[in-house]
Amino acid sequence: APTSYQTNVDLQHQLQSGLLVEIGYIGNQGRHLTGPDITLNQVPADRLNSGNTQLVRPFPQFSNVTWINPSIGRSSYHGVFLRTQKRFSDSFSVLGHYTWSRYLDNIGASAAIDDYGSGVGSYQDAYNRQADWSRSGDDVPHRLVITVLYEVPSFTNVLNGALSRWRIGVLQTAQSGPVFTVTSTSNLTNAFPAGAVRPNLIGDPALPADQRTLTHWFNTAAFVNPAALTFGNSPRAVLRG
Repeated sequence: APTSYQTNVDLQHQLQSGLLVEIGYIGNQGRHLTGPDITLNQVPADRLNSGNTQLVRPFPQFSNVTWINPSIGRSSYHGVFLRTQKRFSDSFSVLGHYTWSRYLDNIGASAAIDDYGSGVGSYQDAYNRQADWSRSGDDVPHRLVITVLYEVPSFTNVLNGALSRWRIGVLQTAQSGPVFTVTSTSNLTNAFPAGAVRPNLIGDPALPADQRTLTHWFNTAAFVNPAALTFGNSPRAVLRG
């Protein structure tokens, strides 16, 4: 069964009346997580050749033998947050919450990746699932939320009925963009792999912010197709949108 080990440490301090500062840590380690369906009939690396590899599959009499919802995934989350809150007084309240975190897993595609059309679908190499240990599709390293509420005070003149007791609220959220995976359209492994093949990484795939455009968001020269009968070394979730 999937297992989760959770840890949290929290410290709060009231600086003055109505003003609270809080800092905390949250950790979550997941084991035996449900991963994407994988094939049990992939050709092992030591049997790869340029011939008819159907004959050297573990179950050569079948095509794919699918393991549905295998409990083989693991994850690791570490996050530190800072919260400042001024409770409502003098017609004003504010809440600010910032989280800095890192979320890794090896569960292959996740909803956050697939929504952007760049999910890998499953493990690149079912025999080397460690190669898929990378940033989770739900990894959001920076997230800031600010909420402000202001209540218009009561007036003593003719405008009292029209303007008093109105509330103005602002909610601002800023966070890191989603990760995505670069995959290769060429599959020369001849291995009937579990998922899409990733390219080899030969340079820094990230471009400086002032060089990014919608049609050239990352350094495409940092990727090359892997050689025949091999898997690429580029990690899953290698870039961020």
